[in-house]
Order: sequence, then C-alpha cells, then structure tokens
Amino acid sequence: MAGLRSATLSAFLAWGAEAAFATAQIQNVRLGLHPEFTRLVVDLDQQSDFLLTEVATSPGHWNLTIESAKVSDVLKLPSVESSAVKSLAIQPSGTSTTLTLTTLSPTTGNATAPGLSAFALKPDPSTGRGHRIVLDVVSVAVDFDSASQSSSLSPAQLNAEDPATPGERSDSEGGSSEMTAARLDLSLDASSNESPGRIARSWGSSIGKAPSEEFSAAKPAPSIDIEWSGTWEHELAWELESEDSQKFESVIEPQANIDFSDSVSMRAIGRLRYDAVGDLNPRARTPFNYSGLSAPWFNSARTEVSLRELYFDIYYKDIDFRLGKQQTVWGQADGFKVLDVVNPQSFREFILDDFDDSRIPLWTVSAEFQAFDWASVQLLWIPDTTYHELADVGTPYFLTTPRFIPQLPITQILDADKPNSLSDGDYGIALNGFLGGWDLSLNYLYHYLDQPVLRVGQSMTGALTVTPTYERSHLLGATFSTALGSATVRGEVGYSTASFQATNNAEAEGFAESSELSAVVGVDWIPSSESLISLQWFSNFLFDYSSDMNRDRDEHLVSMALQRELDNARWRLRAFALHSLNDSDTQFQFRVFYWFNTALELEAGVDMFAGNRAGLFGQFDERDRIVLGFEYSF
Repeated sequence: MAGLRSATLSAFLAWGAEAAFATAQIQNVRLGLHPEFTRLVVDLDQQSDFLLTEVATSPGHWNLTIESAKVSDVLKLPSVESSAVKSLAIQPSGTSTTLTLTTLSPTTGNATAPGLSAFALKPDPSTGRGHRIVLDVVSVAVDFDSASQSSSLSPAQLNAEDPATPGERSDSEGGSSEMTAARLDLSLDASSNESPGRIARSWGSSIGKAPSEEFSAAKPAPSIDIEWSGTWEHELAWELESEDSQKFESVIEPQANIDFSDSVSMRAIGRLRYDAVGDLNPRARTPFNYSGLSAPWFNSARTEVSLRELYFDIYYKDIDFRLGKQQTVWGQADGFKVLDVVNPQSFREFILDDFDDSRIPLWTVSAEFQAFDWASVQLLWIPDTTYHELADVGTPYFLTTPRFIPQLPITQILDADKPNSLSDGDYGIALNGFLGGWDLSLNYLYHYLDQPVLRVGQSMTGALTVTPTYERSHLLGATFSTALGSATVRGEVGYSTASFQATNNAEAEGFAESSELSAVVGVDWIPSSESLISLQWFSNFLFDYSSDMNRDRDEHLVSMALQRELDNARWRLRAFALHSLNDSDTQFQFRVFYWFNTALELEAGVDMFAGNRAGLFGQFDERDRIVLGFEYSF
C-alpha cells in the first residue's frame, strides 16, 4: 500500500512535457499589474526555447510553447482578475508544455488581440532569480498603424520594473537588442504576409548579450511584496452499494506568498476541512502517525484545522535552500510509488484522493546546487517523524486485505512504538541531470518506512495484541526518461534493504523481513495536443521470500491513463485504471472537468473497484461511488 497513489493532473502534465533534450521544470507562473500592461513571468530551473503564436481561428487566443519543459507538482496558476488577461491555462503539448492565454482588447474588453510581447531572461546571481520567460500584454489602446509598427509604449514603459517580481527588469538584465527587436515585432504587424500577429516572429533562445543602452533603467529600492490567494474545494461522494452519502466535504486552503527580497521569499498554506458526514476523518485529536509539529491544530470526525505548508526559499552563494514544512517529490510514476517515498501519504480515502491533497508535507531542510555542467545535487534532512495516515477502524477505507493485516484473532491495538527525536530523522541525496539525450537521476534515502509494521504479541491473559512499530531502511534508486517522437519512454527502479511483509504466524510476530526491488516502465503517447495515452507496468520482487508471507514473491500491476481535452480545453475527460495481474482485481476512476470560468472548475465522475476481497483493490468492492464537486480559486 505504501507504493500506491491516485492519478493526478500534475502527473499528466509532467509526463507530457518530457523531451529529447534537457527537460526544464516550470517552477512558478507569476502575474503583475502595471498601468499600461500586464506581465506574466514563467520561472524555469534551466534555459528552454520558446515560441509565441496566436491561434489563427481565434483572435486573442495565444499559445506560449516552452520546449522540453515539464510542470512542477505544486504549480498553481495566478488569478487573472483585473488584468489584461481573460483566461490562463497550462497543458502538455507534444514534448513541450504550452501556456494558453486569452487577452482582452484594450478598447472593448472583448477577446481580441492587443500588443503582446515575449522575451527571455538569464539567471541573475545577485538577485537569486533563475531562467525566466516574460510575457507583456498591453492594457492600453495601441496604434498598430503607426510607422514603427510596434507598441506605443515608450522604452521606459517597456522596461518598467516587473510588477510580478519587484526589482527585476527585462532587457537591462541581460536581454539583448535582438530580443528587444523580437519583442516589439510580436505586436500586430500589418506589413507581414501572414495573418497579423498570428505567426510568432522569433524563438526565445537568444539571451545573455549586452543590453541596449536605450533600454536601461535604474532599480528601485527592494520592497516586501505580499500576494494572497487560495482555493475552495467542495466534493460530494455517494456510495452506490449502500446508497448513503460517504462525504459532503469542503476544504479551504488560503495561501500567502511573501517576497522579502530578491533572494528570500516565504510561502504559507493553511487548511480548513469540514465534512458534514464525518465518516472518513480520523477520530483521534492527534493521530498517532503525526509528530507534534506536523499534527493538525484541531482534528475531529468532521473538522480539521492545520498548517499545510510553511517554508522559506533562500538563495545564498549559488545554493537554493528551502527550509520549512514542504513537499519533496522524487520519481514520476503514477499509481504506484517506487521512489516518491520522501513524504508520507494520507490514506483516509485509500488512493482515490488527488495526489497533491493526500501527500503529507514534512518539516525539511533542502539544499540544491549545480555540481556539474550536466547535473545538480539535492541534499535533504528531514527531522519530522510523521508517517502514513491510515484509515481508522470502521471507516470506509479501513484496510482488511491479508497482504497488510495478519489474519489472526487480534483483540487489542496497543500504542505505536514511534520514533520521536531529532536523531530519528531521515536523510537523502539526489543527483539530477541530463546526459546523452536522457533525463536521469540517482537517489539515496536513509529513512523510517512510512508503513508501520504490525507486530503481534501476547497479553498477560494470552490474548493477541498488535503494536504498530516503525523500522529503518536504505533506499537506492534511479530514474530515466527520453522522448521518441510524440512518445516518452520513462522508468524508475528502487532497491530497499528492508521491507516487512504480513504473515499469519503469531510466533513470528505476524511479519517477515525481506529486501525488495521495485520498478516501473511507462510509455506516454501524445497523439495530439488535446490527447494523452499512458501505459505502465509495475513489478515488485522479494529477495528473502518465505512461504508464510501473505503475498507472492513477485507481483505485477499494469495501468492505463487516458485524457482528452475538448472545446479549447474547457472540457477535460480523464480515465485511469490499475489492475493487479496476481490478484485479478481492479481500480477504475473516471472524471469529467469543466471550466465554468477562469476561477471555477466543475467536476463529476465515478470511482469503482472489482475483484477478490483479499486483493488490494477488491477489498473495497462495495465502495463504488459517484463524485460531484467544484474547485474555486480566489
């Protein structure tokens, strides 16, 4: 169970963006307002070519295609309220990622094309900013018939301080005069033989030359910049077998982003969860899996109040530090975790919840730096002793399968034997790079396994008891991916020095130990920019197998994911299935998403299980459900 999770949109985006060249990660998209223009800034961890085009059949609809780029798991698009941008979306497009936006006419407010420009910025060690792609959308009336055939903004206005990133500039920070010319040329050009403004004029790879003196401007004094945002998700789940409501839940997550300076910023995310049904949440005020610092501030069957994330990003002497409560993502497999085990997971809804919502952030010290021309190194220290949150006894997704629960007459569950000191922390290192056309990583994690070992014992009266305990293991792993035309081949492998398998042998405390090898190979095919087909094969092998283990020596899973977008990505259909070849049981999810407007997304779908009740998925054969909900961004 420790290796499973639900399919998520972030995984689809990440897969679709894998490329045959060095893959950049889109770390953030920021928006700033200026009296004359709206500025969008796309932050990347490395340089990437880009192309700006207007959709020929839809004036005012633009695509910024970033070559060889994938999207961060935690990326959230900014609100476009009161800006010159009507809508904003991001999606995979072949081996690239495409930022799609609709612009507003500066005179009528309709979706027609005002002046639009794009340019690239290289990293600036003095400010801590990395590679960026900048889009400026003119929000004042522009005379496109003038002799210059360019925006009517003055050079000073064109180079005004970036509202999205105080203290940054465009061309005066490293953009060349060639980029300046390209930027101006991206306005509507009546002299072009093509449709005005619908063919991009320049790729964005020419950066780093001396700036034009004409476009220089002085930096203002640094200031603190605070941005407030958040989401409200509401979901109703209705069980088909019992015809009862499983949940009627609202989750509100306010977020604050604060830039203290060019090299220090902070992010804080809170969580307020209320479920009118109250069948899913853990009953304990502080569930035993949490450390004192990470536990919810308040918890009951219906309500949770917690600090979701709180971390500082600090850039110092070419090292990127991230300090605080955060998520760390290794690997890119979907449905079954091989290397993505740095953070534990909540299984209150088994593996049906979105991955971003079910992952439990940990208090972590992370440092990343460029060690070689082709690779960076990430170092982790995690003093937080928080582990998987399992569904409580009697809740819909309480585990009953023999592969995790010894089938013995257990009468009592004792308090967990849980690590709780700084010396019990986890340590990790990852080498991430690009070599010979492959994106590669090497990973090592010394950690406590997040899944507790259910150690069976005997009370004074002879009754059988269970004590959840936590055991150490070393994880060695690697990932690889490359693009072959419109398909991406990827995989990962992980070797654990210790795993603990359930048995029905009370004399052996109900478990047996073995080293373990897990692997996944996947192929993601993007037949068009609106479609994605993904196939995966998972394998798990025990080196020290014993016949009393409640599982096979080697186990295999297969998965299929299908996604289709319609009506300019207003509609999105997604299906995901996992099937065990050993137990012949299946989990199936289907969702329909509809963007009602730029802030509101509607959702409807089903979650279904089938198979033997002793299997991982079959144990929930009576938990099929219909899901309705929405997500509102503010």
